[in-house]
Amino acid sequence: MVSRGPAGAHPTTHTHTLAQPRAVGQAPCVLGQQPISAARLHGKTDSCANSRNDPGRECKGEEELGSDSAPEARLGLFRAKIKLSVFLYRKQEEASQLSPSQQLLVPKGSQEQHLGRNLKDSCSKKMFAAYFDCPGGPENLYMKEVMKPDPGEGEVLVKVSASALNRADLLQRRGKYPPPKGASDILGLEAAGSVAGLGPGCSGRWKIGDAVMALLSGGGQAQFVTVPEGLLMPIPKDMTFIQAAAIPEAWLTAFQLLHFVGKVQEGERVLIHAGASGVGIAAIQLVRLAKAIPIVTAGTQEKLEATANAGAAAGFNYKNEDFSEKVLEFTQGSGVDIILDCVGASYWEKNLNCLSTDGRWIIYGLLSGGCFPKEPASTLACYGPEIRRQYKERLVRAFTEEVLPHFSRGAYPHLQPLVDSIYPLHAIAEAHRAMEENKNIGKIVIEIPVCFKKGPLQ
Repeated sequence: MVSRGPAGAHPTTHTHTLAQPRAVGQAPCVLGQQPISAARLHGKTDSCANSRNDPGRECKGEEELGSDSAPEARLGLFRAKIKLSVFLYRKQEEASQLSPSQQLLVPKGSQEQHLGRNLKDSCSKKMFAAYFDCPGGPENLYMKEVMKPDPGEGEVLVKVSASALNRADLLQRRGKYPPPKGASDILGLEAAGSVAGLGPGCSGRWKIGDAVMALLSGGGQAQFVTVPEGLLMPIPKDMTFIQAAAIPEAWLTAFQLLHFVGKVQEGERVLIHAGASGVGIAAIQLVRLAKAIPIVTAGTQEKLEATANAGAAAGFNYKNEDFSEKVLEFTQGSGVDIILDCVGASYWEKNLNCLSTDGRWIIYGLLSGGCFPKEPASTLACYGPEIRRQYKERLVRAFTEEVLPHFSRGAYPHLQPLVDSIYPLHAIAEAHRAMEENKNIGKIVIEIPVCFKKGPLQ
């Protein structure tokens, strides 16, 4: 257990001493359990918080998963091919039932070199991308030459320098998470790079060479990707592409859960499961930014230490501690106001036990499955998929205005993405294996080299 200060204390700002990432696989460049349907969750649809889905599908008040769709992990909130996205449980007072109770491993000047590169290669009609033909293990990944995308109306062509790996990429590779209609079948839900082209109808906000990061529907693990201009964000000054690639999916997910869904308020206590994950590290810092109190769970002492460095007020090892009782002890019996839960069914009793009256339990993943008992399933409110671009753009705009300035050097409070390791694109299979081992603390980032070799990947 890691603890900092009493439960009721006003949160203080900590200096984040986040570990340096590992640079992996560097090589010279060569040219050339039962699904949720068993519990049937009933509740009104309060809003739509997911955005990657088939166009035209409506949010429904009763949501369920088919057996073929049960996710093995948290899925990207911005690409749901399943009917479940986010569930919110608001605890009511039932005394009879419920307890009362980085500097990164990037060569010096590398970002400047990327920004100053001649973009003549953007004139080529083809590009290289990590690809797979048959669903299966990491060994099925290979480098494929594909047509470079052309920016459409209101779209920007981005030359990709780095892209972070997400659980959804692993599921897509296994054939359990196909891209929605019209989206790229290339892996990658986020990317950082420079503007290489502008489609017709762009507003003029972006110009060639601008350093940008993007929330994607797919296609990030390639040399180029097209992005609606409203989903681009400027990379803060002094931040590398490697760092920037670790921001869009994890930080926008955490921001959405806390502010758009959970409505976090100053002084509230927030329990974050999987605190050392990309979303977890982001959520800790965003909770601090909101002047609330972050409490986490994690499975190793190393991960708990990382969450403490990121600003967690307390942390508990769920493998050898009853986190529910520890949370009640830390909060002097009052419990937490918000729970961010990517685990699901196996935690339901403990979550309810440490949730305060009118607390919000937000379920955004199902690592342990989705078979909930009648209580709390009967009172879960589903935030169904949101496929409208306007919603995503509103989310990106709010994040850009309210959060992004805090990533800049000298900002207070200062926010910092945590990168666990860096893999070149030709070693993406190794990156997939590393994520499957669940040992990473923070984000695994894929660096996109200038040139590639064809064939199977490491």
